Amino acid sequence: MNDKSHRFVRTVLDALGSICQNVPTFVTDISQFLLKEEPSWEEELHSRRWTAQDQIRINAAMALTRLGQDAGAAEDVLIQALDDPCGHVGAFAMDALRRLDSTSSKQAIMSYLEAQRWDESIRQDRLY
Repeated sequence: MNDKSHRFVRTVLDALGSICQNVPTFVTDISQFLLKEEPSWEEELHSRRWTAQDQIRINAAMALTRLGQDAGAAEDVLIQALDDPCGHVGAFAMDALRRLDSTSSKQAIMSYLEAQRWDESIRQDRLY
């Protein structure tokens, strides 16, 4: 997983998340990709609005989500990922935290959601 090719790393993360057997030993390795910055991964992906770096973080968050409670060792990193600039990463991190079902993961989700509340009076002006 130390390959510089974003295609290789994305594929490995996706595979680990899909296998879900004997993967808990890789939780720390998977979670590092939520924080890792690699300049060569700033390549914008064709027809997408995010970079290869964003896609790697998305795949890492998705893999941890699929692991459910086996991803417990990644809780602190998942909490940090809630504020990822790519909203997809934060959404998957939130789901992973929900599946951990710990007191601290639930509190992190609630704190995040409380900070993200919308003023319903501006509903018509929202872009999404």
